[in-house]
Amino acid sequence: MKKLSFLILFFGANILTFGANVYFLNDGPGYIYTNGQTFYSNQDGHALVAYHVWAEPTRYSVSEWGARFQDPDGNWSSWSALSSGQGLHECLKVGTWNVQGRVWVDIDYNTYQTNFYMYTSFTLYFYVVDNYAPSAPQNISVQAYEAQGYYSPKLTWTLNSEIDVTLNSFGYYIDRRLDAEGNGNWTSWQTLDSVNGNSNYYIDYSITTAGSGPSKVQYKLRAKDVYNNYSNYTSAVELNYGNSMNKIGTKNLNYSFSLSQNYPNPFNPTTKIKFNIPHSAFVTLKVYDILGKKVATLVNEEMSAENHSVNFDANNLPPGIYIYKISAGEFTEIKKMLLIK
Repeated sequence: MKKLSFLILFFGANILTFGANVYFLNDGPGYIYTNGQTFYSNQDGHALVAYHVWAEPTRYSVSEWGARFQDPDGNWSSWSALSSGQGLHECLKVGTWNVQGRVWVDIDYNTYQTNFYMYTSFTLYFYVVDNYAPSAPQNISVQAYEAQGYYSPKLTWTLNSEIDVTLNSFGYYIDRRLDAEGNGNWTSWQTLDSVNGNSNYYIDYSITTAGSGPSKVQYKLRAKDVYNNYSNYTSAVELNYGNSMNKIGTKNLNYSFSLSQNYPNPFNPTTKIKFNIPHSAFVTLKVYDILGKKVATLVNEEMSAENHSVNFDANNLPPGIYIYKISAGEFTEIKKMLLIK
């Protein structure tokens, strides 16, 4: 492998980069060629970065060109292997990226050295920014959903196609307003809850008499990507409630077992875990590391039927993936969370 010295070269408008014998060419907008450039993600959260790796053809006979990219988390991609010097890399994360270039030299006509990789003696840095808001969710609808003798509004919608929404633990936010008397006297809109970006439904268990009655409820939702960009709201959908053989009105109780994703996630060093139980039960909530070793017991007691939440403090734990598991009677559920420091 040939050791390259470091110098700065300016070759007119076409070459502007650091290097000795391998360069990135400036082929116009969208090409990486010098430090500090900014590239913008598209609607799907992808930033396309073009590059043109070059070595002086009068001196080097080159049969392969390539580049590798380091994402903001420090992970390097594999080297590309191109039959020409031009390539394209898809950056999927916002932040500061790095890139290096290399060529495979069949022969150096000056030294007659053969068959070796020659690298840029520099690492360029550039930025990826996402200014795109997600598209508004489509095909939202609401209908009465029966569970354990209660009827609750169930919202459904079509999942967004944007990856930066799908990967978000809080990809959809649901807003609600009520007309309890059915006389047009609506409450103000309030955010009711959020769900994972790969979930396309939400059940409002706080209403137990959905389907008919004098009262009305309306819902609308919006999408959120991992970079905190929000979509526009959907149009509102409406459902009557209030008549039921079971109960009238609303309750702040979820009538099924459930374990929510911790929030925030990733977290440092504290996070909150919410869960619901429909009847009294002995509940355990434990946290394990990725190897299955128990690191914390958050709940270990008889609990009443209601919505619960507990805080988890990981101040004394190393960063990484952790698993939390709830057991209540025959109900068991497991979720993952990420501690960063």
